[in-house]
Amino acid sequence: MSTDKVTVKTLRSLQPIAALSEQRLVELMELCFVERVSKTLDPFRVKGVGGQLVFLLRGELALTLGDSSSAVVVGGTSEARHPLGRKTPFASAKAITDVELLRIDEDLLDIMVTWDQLAAADKGSGRSAEAGAPYRARLLALPAFLRGPPGGAITSAELEAAFALTGHFLEARVLRPRELPLPDARGRLLAYLKQP
Repeated sequence: MSTDKVTVKTLRSLQPIAALSEQRLVELMELCFVERVSKTLDPFRVKGVGGQLVFLLRGELALTLGDSSSAVVVGGTSEARHPLGRKTPFASAKAITDVELLRIDEDLLDIMVTWDQLAAADKGSGRSAEAGAPYRARLLALPAFLRGPPGGAITSAELEAAFALTGHFLEARVLRPRELPLPDARGRLLAYLKQP
């Protein structure tokens, strides 16, 4: 397996990534790598697709679906413009030819969509807030006190949003990989801070 950088042109061809602004595509490009996998290997044997969007850029990949049927995905086709396993989950995969994959962390993409939405709120941006529509239900609220200069008291709703935002990343990046729960003390602290 080897890796190379991805281009903005490649990112612009993928869904739902194409909806990101040019600035976000450039930022995402710096964080992504093309992964090359040799013929006959299972590209997901070591690292599955959990928590990621995985795209087949080049080559042919045989997928064994959950109902034991199979499908072949070919890089560069309209089907390959969408993440593998999203519409039809698969149980295993095997590279028919040498393949090139692109993996993008879902949390990272959520953050970038959020940044684009915040930029879209600026009337001068010219971007549509609908660009992040496919991810709207998964977005975490960014409390007002984290968006700009401090002003006034922090509301209970803003405090809850801040704890939800930090809790998401604490759980996803620190605790879940170690199979640990969020500490009970965190909930008690939030309850204490919300008291009048």
